[in-house]
Amino acid sequence: MLIQKISVCFLLVLMFAAPLLAIESGATEATRGEIVAEIGFDPKINGFGFRNFGENPDYDEDLTADDLIRMFGAENVCIEGSTARDCVLYETAERWAEEAIEKMNGGHCDGFSVASLRMFVGRPFKGRKKPADFQRGAVNLFDLQKNQITSNYVSFYQTLTFLRETYEFRGPTFQKKPSQILLMIAEAMEAKKEFYTLEVWMKEAGKYTRGHAIVPIAVEDMGGEIYRIHVYDNNYPGQTKYVVIDANKETWRYHTANNPAETARDYVGNATSNTLGLKRLSDRARARYECPFCDEDEEEEGDDEEAFYDNGLPKNFMLNASFVRAERREKRRKSQEQEELNVSASGDIDILITDGAGKRVGYDAAKKNSVNEIPGALVNLIAGDGEEDNAPEYLLPINPANKKPYKITLGGTDSEETADLQIYGSGFVVGFSDVSVDKNENLNMTVSPDGRELSFTASADGETPGLYIATDDGADRPSYEFEIGGIALAAGNTVTVKLDPDKGLIYFKDDDGDADKYDVSISRTNPNGKVDVFEEFDMEIGKNNSYVLNFGAWDGKSDICAKDDDDADGSFEDEECTEIEDEEVPVKKAN
Repeated sequence: MLIQKISVCFLLVLMFAAPLLAIESGATEATRGEIVAEIGFDPKINGFGFRNFGENPDYDEDLTADDLIRMFGAENVCIEGSTARDCVLYETAERWAEEAIEKMNGGHCDGFSVASLRMFVGRPFKGRKKPADFQRGAVNLFDLQKNQITSNYVSFYQTLTFLRETYEFRGPTFQKKPSQILLMIAEAMEAKKEFYTLEVWMKEAGKYTRGHAIVPIAVEDMGGEIYRIHVYDNNYPGQTKYVVIDANKETWRYHTANNPAETARDYVGNATSNTLGLKRLSDRARARYECPFCDEDEEEEGDDEEAFYDNGLPKNFMLNASFVRAERREKRRKSQEQEELNVSASGDIDILITDGAGKRVGYDAAKKNSVNEIPGALVNLIAGDGEEDNAPEYLLPINPANKKPYKITLGGTDSEETADLQIYGSGFVVGFSDVSVDKNENLNMTVSPDGRELSFTASADGETPGLYIATDDGADRPSYEFEIGGIALAAGNTVTVKLDPDKGLIYFKDDDGDADKYDVSISRTNPNGKVDVFEEFDMEIGKNNSYVLNFGAWDGKSDICAKDDDDADGSFEDEECTEIEDEEVPVKKAN
């Protein structure tokens, strides 16, 4: 058996095996080995007929209210309604979904891998179980054409990569040797109680890059402790590719490209590179995921075992029900004890986060190494293998005793990049939109642990992003999104936005001394589902760029009271109110 063959091969790595590339690039019939484990998956039948994609401008419903309901439950994402037809999303849910789509511009490889495996084992997506349910006349998954339905199919499962439940299992697998990864794959194929997706990564200048998710479909023994893992690679429709493992020297190699028309490159690793990882298909088959941005995750109590399995794999492929229930109870207990902050970004940028105690997590560009000094912080690597790398996501435990803001430094990589930075936690989604980061440039910003205060400090070019704060205070209170922008700061100067929801006030200011004209947008989704929108462009009402808006007194129709700290004493109590008029007719947002 394969298990017996490779269990004795856990030896220290010496060097990369020279024969690996020759074996990977294609073996003749005479040199073919013995298939020792397989699942019966044929890329020409069970894989998609179109390849992995990144930005998807042709389709605007890759992630919908229906998808968020499926992930988190209607009670968590809909301020009004409970179905895809009548749901009115919280402002937080809408902003989170928008940013999730942006982050998928780096590729959808995990979504392709999961969707193809789910159809292979006969599990439905929104009631569609067979290829003909997606497109008339389709017999196999390979027959499907790219359209809105199939784009949504892939994007839904790619979005799950941003959720803790789907990546926690992978972390320890990165620490395993190549032969141990091989063994896990072979054992799963033999037992048929779980399926895996395999991730291959490069490490360059001390950080993970070019992550790609593929589907292991067979294991072939080539002799001499050399094995080929046959894989479906969504960048190569209809082809079988090979990850080659030398179980004696503990090395691995994969030859691929994100576009078959381009020059392929080698992914290589060894026993200590930590560049092979596994994810479980069952973790992408849960009936409900913990909502990371909701005010309270209002998961309904109960066993809900049937719903769990209906949305996932057959029971013999799943974790047992008692374990699932225990896992949920433990998750709820931990979530009640520990608030968490998620930091993520679209675009190929470096992120370094420093907490109030001076501990860091992220990539230190000056020293060219990745750091994680914050106890309990998790790093989620996002595989995509599109046209650009994806920045990792960071999950930070919040220390309630430390109220100091987090400092976030964004660093440019190979070229100029426009990115969005998003931070979300219980009841809020905040961030910075259209951040322009040049090569070798560093930009500094801060966020408070409760998401109520943001700041951005301009670099030499003075380009300034928009700042936004979206809030969720429960179904019986309005949900808001505030966007402040439209200015360009002098180098080294700072713009700050602060929200006081209890008083119904939002403050914003800058310190560059110039007369800046702000663009201000407020969107309020009321408990009855009605959406009020206020917009003011080029707002300039005083000589000092320090303002406060009284949104709490706004009735959704009339003007909003704004004050400028005219005497620069830090107080607005003695200032007169200027009525700011909405410049556009409010338009109800679509789901």
